[in-house]
Amino acid sequence: KNKKKNHKVVVEAIYEPPQEADPDAAEGFVVLDDPNEETVESLANMLGLRKVGWIVGHPPREEGFQLSAAEVIMAAEQQLECAGGISE
Repeated sequence: KNKKKNHKVVVEAIYEPPQEADPDAAEGFVVLDDPNEETVESLANMLGLRKVGWIVGHPPREEGFQLSAAEVIMAAEQQLECAGGISE
């Protein structure tokens, strides 16, 4: 693959996998097994789409809210997975 630095990404669709609130989890939720994962991936491929990252979509927790360390790490892991890892 030819990977370019600072490549622009356009988000065409958002898919929300099954998840459940879990106050004991570092992120505050757990992602559940997704029985539709293969179908969603196949459909995305047919449409010329691919995973590019992770979004946070919830109401603000408080004024000046910031992501937790666990949320930042999870987002970074997802971003690396979608980018195919780190090229040196």
